[in-house]
Amino acid sequence: MLHEIKLTTDLAEGSVTEINVKIGDSIDADTVLASISADKVDLDINSEEVGTVQAINVKKGDKVNGGQVLFVIETAAATLAKVPKVETPQVAPEMPKMEVAPVVVTPPTTTLRMVEDLRKVEATHITPLARRRAESLGIDVNLVKSNSPSGRVFVEDVLEYAKAQLAKPQTTVVAGGGIAHKPLPDFSKYGKTEVVAMSNVGKATAENMSYAWQTIPHAWISEKADITKLEAMRQQYKERVKSAGGSLTLTAIITKAVATLLHRYPTFNCSVDMERHEIVFKDFVNIGVAVDTERGLMVPVIKNADKKGFTEIAKDLSELSARTRDKKNKADDFDGGTFTISNIGGIGGTHMVSIINPPQVAILAVTAAQTEAVWNGQAFEPRQIMQMTVGFDHRAVNGADTARFLRDLKEMLEDPFLMSF
Repeated sequence: MLHEIKLTTDLAEGSVTEINVKIGDSIDADTVLASISADKVDLDINSEEVGTVQAINVKKGDKVNGGQVLFVIETAAATLAKVPKVETPQVAPEMPKMEVAPVVVTPPTTTLRMVEDLRKVEATHITPLARRRAESLGIDVNLVKSNSPSGRVFVEDVLEYAKAQLAKPQTTVVAGGGIAHKPLPDFSKYGKTEVVAMSNVGKATAENMSYAWQTIPHAWISEKADITKLEAMRQQYKERVKSAGGSLTLTAIITKAVATLLHRYPTFNCSVDMERHEIVFKDFVNIGVAVDTERGLMVPVIKNADKKGFTEIAKDLSELSARTRDKKNKADDFDGGTFTISNIGGIGGTHMVSIINPPQVAILAVTAAQTEAVWNGQAFEPRQIMQMTVGFDHRAVNGADTARFLRDLKEMLEDPFLMSF
């Protein structure tokens, strides 16, 4: 029988980066047929069936949408006559990649009124990926012309508009402190160079971080926690958690502590809407955890972390990290985060300040614990001391509350029993 391979409906839009089979190929279950790249998500499309490839409905570079049929497979147990082979559509010559210089990011309070204008555009007139790209670049999509016969605005239209705007005279400084990017000098006159295009993940990260740095008034406060007792407890219980399918890492424990604290400090779990001059508080707690991958730093989200225990958080974190590194993420793995944790302790470092991930208002950076001599009242003794730094949006969070937040987090890590209160 014939079996259709569809793109998950959880993914709004993406592009085909690789086609790994051809018509007539025999495939096994879990054969990777193609790779799809979308904003912050890379997916491998698996066969799920043993059989033969009968039709390939896409080619490398094609735009695809959730629910679209990508392949037709005749399973090994087929009883129907074989269907005629469907020739692969002729691939048009690949267009040269357009180099687009970064766009001047205009903060939400300017005359563009980006958010308000974006809401005016009907969903049928612009693809979700194009909408997100326009938002990240500060572009009013009402000004972007579609080059598609359907009239829909695609991400290529947004980038073409951005390139046209860059060709116009630019001021050096824009409102809110955003600085216009200058072209790079010709480095080749000094020696050999190599130019490598940014990946989709790299471009999205660069745009989001540039936007965050230019629009959020960042501030940071640091604190140290003695995790000697916590580390002993982690060693004591890690096998129990492992038998349940998780890994009781320090990150999992910190996630539990932060999730507990966010109800006590709701300003760390909100978002700032400068268009309406409102603060949006959230009753849910979704913790984003930075994961180091070959594609760069990615931040999958543990949903409803405040309602989960150590074991469940450890399992979620293990599964999310594995999916992220193996490019098998679900479309919503990166959505809905309300607070982010970045722990580089497994690599090293003694201090780190991190950039807030908008629309969040705070991020916790953790570095490797160091053995320090601590006075116990009678003598110095070696203790495991870990430094942690909270970056906060000064529009929503003040320094005094951040100091209290870190004080309470320190107490929880030094006495894990306090996480129960």
